[in-house]
Amino acid sequence: MRRLPRQLPLLPLFLPVAAAAAEEGSAPKVEFGEQLAQVMGGLALVLVLVVVLAWLARRLNQSRFTGAGRLRLVGGLSLGTRERIVVVEVEDVQLVVGVAPGRVQTLHVLARPLQEPAPDEADGEGFSGRLVRLMGKEEKQ
Repeated sequence: MRRLPRQLPLLPLFLPVAAAAAEEGSAPKVEFGEQLAQVMGGLALVLVLVVVLAWLARRLNQSRFTGAGRLRLVGGLSLGTRERIVVVEVEDVQLVVGVAPGRVQTLHVLARPLQEPAPDEADGEGFSGRLVRLMGKEEKQ
């Protein structure tokens, strides 16, 4: 049995173009504006698709770590390229866990839960307030 060339399955895609060229006697003429509109439309479609997929990935990533309220990641610290210490809250108990390649080990069970870090409020304002204040100073200068 003879094997078909790899390009042969693509042949039906080119038949309409070949038929149109045979009817007119030359290659179909497409204006520059039409080509530009097609390229820009395709680019816009790809950019919208990238933004939608990034938003969807972020939403799915957040829902994966919430754990329906029973399991929550409180914080973590990187010790090396692949080693971490994390604090995990399971219902009302907080565990200090060491994570390394191929190994997860409970290091300590906290008697008192860690407090949530308060926003940095030196002058009674958070990060966004300071950013607005700094941006306002730059505009005045």
